[in-house]
Amino acid sequence: MKIKYTAILLAVLVAFPCGFLKAQDVAAPDAGSLKVVKGIVTDAAGEPLYQAVITDAAGKMLGTTDLHGRFELRTDVTNLCFRTVGYSNVSVAASPDMKVTMRTDESHKDDLLDYGYGVIRRRGTLSEAISTIQGRQLEDVPNASLSQMLEGQILGLGTLEDSSDPGNASVYKYVRGISSNQGTQPLFVVDGIVMQDYNYEFLTAAEIENIVVLKDAAATAIYGLKGANGVVVINTKSGLPGAFDVRVTADFSLQQIARKPETTSSYEYATLRNQAWANDGSVGTAPFSDDQMSRIRSGNDPLYPNNNYYNEFVRNFGTMERIGVSLSGGSQRTRVWSNINFMNQTSLLKQETDEYVAAPRRFWVNFRAKIDVDISKHVRAFAGVAGNVRNDRLAGSDYTNSGIYETIFQLPPTMIGPTTEDGRVTTMESVSLPTYGILNRSGYTKYTGMYASTYAGVTVDLDFVTRGLSVTGKLAFQSSNDRHNYMTQDFSRYYYDYTQGDFVQLGSNLDTNLAGGANGVFQYAISYIASLDYKRSFGRHNAEAHLYTYYTNEQLDDVNADFPAVGLPHDDHNTGLNLSYNYDDRYVVGATFGLTASDVFARSNRYTFVPAFSAAWVASNEAFLRDAKWLSLLKVRASYGEVALDDFEVGYYRYMYMDYIKKNGDVRLLGNPDLKPEIHKTQNYGIDLGLWNKLNLTFDYFSRRTDNMLIEEGSRIPAYQGIYVGNYRKINEGRMKNSGVELGISYATDLGRGWGIHAGVNYSHARNEVIYTGEMPYPGDGDGYKGYAYSHRVEGYPLGQQFGYLVDRSNGSGYISTDEELAKYTKMYSGIGIPRKGDLIYKDVNGDGLVNEKDLSPIGKGSLPTDFTTIRAGFSWKGLELDLMFQGVTGYYGLVGYQTERDANGVFNDLHKAAWTPERYASGAEIKYPALSYNGASTSAEDSDFNIADRSFWRLKNASLSYTLPARLMRNAGIKRLKIVLSGQNLFTSSALDSKVIDPETGSMTKLPPMRVINLGVKLDF
Repeated sequence: MKIKYTAILLAVLVAFPCGFLKAQDVAAPDAGSLKVVKGIVTDAAGEPLYQAVITDAAGKMLGTTDLHGRFELRTDVTNLCFRTVGYSNVSVAASPDMKVTMRTDESHKDDLLDYGYGVIRRRGTLSEAISTIQGRQLEDVPNASLSQMLEGQILGLGTLEDSSDPGNASVYKYVRGISSNQGTQPLFVVDGIVMQDYNYEFLTAAEIENIVVLKDAAATAIYGLKGANGVVVINTKSGLPGAFDVRVTADFSLQQIARKPETTSSYEYATLRNQAWANDGSVGTAPFSDDQMSRIRSGNDPLYPNNNYYNEFVRNFGTMERIGVSLSGGSQRTRVWSNINFMNQTSLLKQETDEYVAAPRRFWVNFRAKIDVDISKHVRAFAGVAGNVRNDRLAGSDYTNSGIYETIFQLPPTMIGPTTEDGRVTTMESVSLPTYGILNRSGYTKYTGMYASTYAGVTVDLDFVTRGLSVTGKLAFQSSNDRHNYMTQDFSRYYYDYTQGDFVQLGSNLDTNLAGGANGVFQYAISYIASLDYKRSFGRHNAEAHLYTYYTNEQLDDVNADFPAVGLPHDDHNTGLNLSYNYDDRYVVGATFGLTASDVFARSNRYTFVPAFSAAWVASNEAFLRDAKWLSLLKVRASYGEVALDDFEVGYYRYMYMDYIKKNGDVRLLGNPDLKPEIHKTQNYGIDLGLWNKLNLTFDYFSRRTDNMLIEEGSRIPAYQGIYVGNYRKINEGRMKNSGVELGISYATDLGRGWGIHAGVNYSHARNEVIYTGEMPYPGDGDGYKGYAYSHRVEGYPLGQQFGYLVDRSNGSGYISTDEELAKYTKMYSGIGIPRKGDLIYKDVNGDGLVNEKDLSPIGKGSLPTDFTTIRAGFSWKGLELDLMFQGVTGYYGLVGYQTERDANGVFNDLHKAAWTPERYASGAEIKYPALSYNGASTSAEDSDFNIADRSFWRLKNASLSYTLPARLMRNAGIKRLKIVLSGQNLFTSSALDSKVIDPETGSMTKLPPMRVINLGVKLDF
């Protein structure tokens, strides 16, 4: 559909009713008919409730309560409804002096959840699978990245932190695992706008009202091609009628690398290097002669220093400062909310030069403002603007903290440096970019990123047509402008040649002056959104219908000669009808019929139909259970639907229905005009149970199956035919399935006298299996022939299944330790090198008397953890609150970077110090690692169940202790509320890894591990 057609539809849906309203009576009520209604709202213990929302029966907002629970209105409404999160709604007749008591509802049955596109569900009667969290629950998490804030917080949303660069972490997110080999990340939607790129990362907890994670097809079908991997809907705060409230927050954090790597002295390093050389057969000259060892041990020879380059370049602590101010308030007619946040992140690395700042750091400003205006009785206008401005400083040409951190482990303690006495940069002969040179002689990059999002719209009540009918139109614009300004230079580097007795220049690089340059990328997206909504009750019958359409035009200013399609506009169109009906809040049914389109497919396959259906039985609302005081909620849910995916991760090849052939005739990709979106068939069955209004349980079983997954046609074609098999067309013939369970348990109660306790467990399990990819099987046993132990590497296994050799520990250690064992396995090992004493013993799995690639076996459970667990507990006493959150990631297997003794100049950790040696074997000492290797001669370098290890872990992820000062102490200072928070993140980690210096989540000593954070924060309400 062209832009003009969508614009016309939007205009008709909104302009027509607005014009028709000229003939309607939309005048405000006569002042004489208004009466003064005032009162106080408290909880069951008599404590005032702050910002309880007061509406009429139709949900129109009339006002809110103040800090003391009081309210005063001028209205002609006869019945008032009171609602606030976590409490049951109360509807009472309006009177001059009201006393309203609201009771807690730990099942949150009356909470309203906004899915987007006008679809708003009351939690007590929803039939879809969702999870939620309130923004206030994230406010004490000491992190500035939204993804890191969400780690472990929401049932069904699993996370893995691949890179932990402060302020720029890389976190993979999965909603109920994965069911395709293509795009796996969930869609993020903020205030009904589908987010482009990753700019949601800069949202702060202070802006968030709630987050709703849509997990099954019944919930995600409204998002068409974008909803297959789950949808994370973020609803930000809006203004409330009443006096203006100002909140000021300030946080100061200390950040420390949670797992400090092992370091060695120069003598210990040289000893281990010589040991590795001897293990490999003592070929050539030893890395360190006896004379050199003696001079290193003396510790007073400048040519044989004892340096600790980790301490040389890494600070003990980095810091992060955050300040935020928000404003909320207004009248019944006009309501505003605004927020601005500042964040400053210092570097973890040390810099020596004072000519410029190169040590990576980050500063950003985040802002958001919203306004809602009731233009008349029937017309409400709304608008918002949000964005962030980032100013990063990077070393050299875009070197981040994590990128520089890795280079430190290339520098042995015996290296002279980091500079010569006359200031020249030193290095090793095998290291072209030493850490010191990157930080002090490479210049810097100033990165400026600007993201802006604006929207405006209008909602018109069409009660004059039929009660409950309304129409909404919204126009949204997002833009992102990333610019890199370079001021870089080169430098000469030198290594010490001990044979010549002098420093020798490495390469031909010369010292240069700073030189400037710049590049940038601009991206924008325009979205047109319209919906026709109907919501009405007929006695016990409650019906809703939402007809929606969403069109987005996206443009990326990135010209690539080989892949010109990258810079072409990209169009998405999504339209459909969402229906919901319930009878007496007991029997609920829902359906979505979506039609979704993307221009990544040929015209004949551009539109896809995505239906979904759901049903629920709220048994606790039945007459025979309604009066059971012990039963707060009992609901059974079921859903089935189909969702689509067009997020194909095939590099720059966007239009895969066309051939990609370079001007010189090189074939890059053969097109497939029959290519279609993947269809994921999803089922969900769940039960929600609440007992005594204290204990709540939710359980879901889910399954997803994809029968037209994108695969490579080349997987079925022999390589000798001429064209690189990876360039053959992609086809929709793959099959994959994913299934699992979720369990959420929470308990909260008020013990009296100001005491309260809470505890909870979230557990999710998902396991996927690749059914078919066209994989050519490896040959099995034949007549007098022993084939491969496992015929497939992909099909029949979880996605990302790793294969390796199985270590045979039947001799008690798993290491070749005797002459007899060495002779035996020298004959058996074929195609994997010649074993040494101290190497791992691999199993002959297929029984042919040899150990070779035919014995490769599946290790672990795929690339994704199977289980995510969160345990929370805490208490409150008057103004004091304690909350602890433990995060568990289990069923997680992956390659561990143990073999660093051969990287660059050798990096040793705690395991290497306990490696196999004849002496350790003879003495019966504990052996944790194969015999060290100097030049890669070790057969232990093969992938095996030694280095593909169980990387499961548990963390004390978040902990917070806070105190809110009594209001009476603050009243004279004009402060409504003062809260002081001491919080921490990643305070303790336990894992199954033998090494205590490698973080299980990152899996390598040279990768920047998650930060341990200690934060002190203050929150002031005026």
